[in-house]
Amino acid sequence: VTNNSLLLKERNKLVSRWLNRRRHLETLDAISTPHGVRYWPKITPLEFILRLTRPTMKMTGLLRFSQENVFRIRQVDLSFNFPNLPSAFDGYTILHLTDLHLDGADRLADDIAYAVRSMPCDLILLTGDYGGEEHKHTKEVIPRLNRILNSATAPDGKIAVLGNHDEHTMAAKLEEIG
Repeated sequence: VTNNSLLLKERNKLVSRWLNRRRHLETLDAISTPHGVRYWPKITPLEFILRLTRPTMKMTGLLRFSQENVFRIRQVDLSFNFPNLPSAFDGYTILHLTDLHLDGADRLADDIAYAVRSMPCDLILLTGDYGGEEHKHTKEVIPRLNRILNSATAPDGKIAVLGNHDEHTMAAKLEEIG
């Protein structure tokens, strides 16, 4: 038995354990929070407040402003200096995409794809919340995310994790699209 086969076996055990736990959490009438699992309907207090205030936001023009704000893609450039960083990482760039919520508007994916096309990077890091509504992930979110990823180039590849708005079934879909 080689070290690689032992590592693969251990990885498969961890993935299986994670998948069972995630599947169980998604069947509960609960949401996952930084403070643990909370058992209430899958609507957060913020979502509840937003539903109540939507008519007022519409009348005051704040709803239109917030909807337009979705399409204001923000690029933030950060530089970090570490005294013991190996020279191979000098100038290393990471494109970090997070909280995309791509089930909201098709145009958003196209705008992001256009923006990342001109952002040179060594690695793409995706940190979840690809969509906001679980049932739309495979129908809308995956093709949109795929368009974004196809427009960016990263010689060291892509790393992705799920967010609290993502179903466990997204893990396999993310692996499929690379």
